[in-house]
Amino acid sequence: MIKRNGAGTRFAVLLTVAVLMAVLLLPAANVSAATRLSETENTDGKQIDGIVADPHNSYGWCGEMFAQDDGNDYLWVGTNRDLGGGLIPGGMDELVAMYEAMGIPAPSDDRAGKIYRFNMTDPAAGWELMWEDPAFSGYRKMILFDDHLFVFVGLTNIKDGFDYTVIYRFASDFSVGDTPDVVLWAPLEPGESDCFRAAAKDDSKLYVGTFDCIVYSTDGSGLVPYDVSGGFTGAGWMTGWDKVIDLKDEFTAPEDDNRVWDMIVYNDCLYSFVTSEIGFMVFKLDLSGGGCTQVVGDDNVAAYPFGLGLRKHVAASPFLYDGYVYVSTFAYGPAFLVQVGTGVLALALGAPVMSANAMLKAFNEMYCPATIYRFDANDVWETVVGDTTGQNVARDSSGETVPHIGDMRAGFFPGADAFPNISSNQYIWWMAEYGGKLYASTWDMGVFRGGFASYPIVLDAVTMNMIASNPYLRPLIPLTENVMSDLSALIDAAGANDEITEAVSECMANAIDAVMRGAYDEIRGILEKLAEDIADALTSDTSIPMELILNLRDSAAALYDAITTVTAMPGATDSMRYTMSAVFMFSMFADDRTNPEGFDLFCSDDGVNWYPYTVNGLGDPHNYGGRVLLSTEKGLFVLTANPFNGCQVWRVDDGLEPGVFLEMPDKISLRPGESVTLRMTSVGMDPEKVAVTVGDGKAITATVAIVGNDMTVYASAVTKKFDPSVYGGFVWSEEGGYGYVYEVTLTAEKTFKGTVDIVVTSGGFETSIPVTVRVHDTTDDWKVPALVVAIIVALVIAGCLYIKKP
Repeated sequence: MIKRNGAGTRFAVLLTVAVLMAVLLLPAANVSAATRLSETENTDGKQIDGIVADPHNSYGWCGEMFAQDDGNDYLWVGTNRDLGGGLIPGGMDELVAMYEAMGIPAPSDDRAGKIYRFNMTDPAAGWELMWEDPAFSGYRKMILFDDHLFVFVGLTNIKDGFDYTVIYRFASDFSVGDTPDVVLWAPLEPGESDCFRAAAKDDSKLYVGTFDCIVYSTDGSGLVPYDVSGGFTGAGWMTGWDKVIDLKDEFTAPEDDNRVWDMIVYNDCLYSFVTSEIGFMVFKLDLSGGGCTQVVGDDNVAAYPFGLGLRKHVAASPFLYDGYVYVSTFAYGPAFLVQVGTGVLALALGAPVMSANAMLKAFNEMYCPATIYRFDANDVWETVVGDTTGQNVARDSSGETVPHIGDMRAGFFPGADAFPNISSNQYIWWMAEYGGKLYASTWDMGVFRGGFASYPIVLDAVTMNMIASNPYLRPLIPLTENVMSDLSALIDAAGANDEITEAVSECMANAIDAVMRGAYDEIRGILEKLAEDIADALTSDTSIPMELILNLRDSAAALYDAITTVTAMPGATDSMRYTMSAVFMFSMFADDRTNPEGFDLFCSDDGVNWYPYTVNGLGDPHNYGGRVLLSTEKGLFVLTANPFNGCQVWRVDDGLEPGVFLEMPDKISLRPGESVTLRMTSVGMDPEKVAVTVGDGKAITATVAIVGNDMTVYASAVTKKFDPSVYGGFVWSEEGGYGYVYEVTLTAEKTFKGTVDIVVTSGGFETSIPVTVRVHDTTDDWKVPALVVAIIVALVIAGCLYIKKP
């Protein structure tokens, strides 16, 4: 945790103290299971991955299962080299230093991206390097078409003087030493390093989208290998390709970094997802000749505005499941990290204003957890994973809220609706169907919290600067300190007063909501209610000094009077809103414990309700992204993004079955009439629907209860109180599962010895937990002779006297 000192940071505490105390981790069983296919080694105490123990293979950037002519099925994987360190702009030595401090290796001299394959028929054969080219540092897309494997170059090594990009075609008889065909070649503009990432196919054609928003197609029959040494001139570079559409002709808004990000063929139409700095766009092209429609974009012509009203969602990707197109979104996460990272370093180098501006820009323009939507054949959209309150609610072009049908908030955030969404899942990177279930993986930038935490003094200075440099907020700092001091003194004097605790929690939740909505006029009423609630709670408690109550009333009155005055000043509301939001979000992001580090992989049986397979990168916090999900007859494969130690390849089991896990010893001894309460965690199951039965209900009876507000859980061996009203009873475990905590009470009715099966059913799932129970009468107890007891007591007393003897 970051230690915060000084007046400025105490202002952030006003907004975060109650919430930060409530964010806890619950130890539970690790219930996900997966097998790693990539090779690893331990070097100087550091686990090195990267497919073949090469940490410079940062991402498993693309993959396909490719049946080849030798009769074997091969898993092909394309990587990139040093994505992160290799992209640092010239002159940004400070950013290099920060990366190295975080454990991201300096770029390798070998800048050639690799393409490997893994023999699924003979796993012992290991990985083979199939192709590399010094011109290219990464391969971003693989797609099977016309019995060939098409591979899109993702990054060109422009620093080494290369100025073009290509699409490769690998034949089914390709082997080590062969050269793939270049079937599409494109020149790059100065400074540009990539052009292709989007592809889709139907029964007859392969469609490819470019970064200049042109869509091409081929049926595969007329493709001619191209000799790249001839440059842009010469025959063949576009042979066999047809221009389908130039989407720039369909724009009704100024161009701003528009690229075809992804595509899908659905209902005889080609949907192209185009990036935009003001929110992604979607274009629908009728392949039968019916023209092109803008579905998402300019709200004057499209049914849905840019990014469905969330302009921080600059890109989106489609996936087909159960007759719907599911759409996952991407926020400005990398830019967020660069802004915050360079801002922190700039402050460390003596430029506090730049740092404050970087923080404000990062949080107010870029921070927005990822969502999942879906739409049907009529282009009617619904929110599956997303927020229903606050600033990040999806809307249509008329301003109406897009219907929310799922059970999860944006970024798979576990907090209740009243709690600001601080999920570090900025991408929902990939989706896939496997075993009838829908899977979704994320990019979790939470791993970088550790890097920010290495600059505690800098962070304190940033927070102080952001508040103290704001002329509207500066007068509130001492008043806020007074309220926090008086409130702390009153709570300490009151001890464990539940009414006061509830009043403070309610006040904090309401104040945070008001700040995030910019509704500062509501804060006065919130503080007044807090003072009244505390006074009511203490009316019968004469042990509390009246002076403490009066002090809090006075300091609260002074604060909300000041807030009322400040918010009435011209321009104060926007200034306060942006600065307070940035301080709050930065504080929460740096201290967030709602989600372990490492990407999340969530699963749904119906496309609406979700539960996690992992929330900690399959046990590796440096696996910050589930970059590709590949559904095959050989299993569901996960290709990870890991710029620290290198990417990994995993095959996961056919879904995580929800269940219930016992957290107490499985052997119990009771006497008739006695009871024992077991703490249990339900994973992916609603405790309100849990019914518990035992194998022998005559000898042992059982009751189940959801643990209330006085839930005790553990985080880093520190016992704290968890308030389910903040997170709705929803908690994360250190091992990566999630669930609800509840208690099962077993009561002994008569003598019994044997195994009791506690059967828990919920939502169609059933889990049986065996517990060995012995119920015996006191007459069967072993009688301890009085002499033995006397000797034991004497020994204890003698030992105590000996210890105290000087």
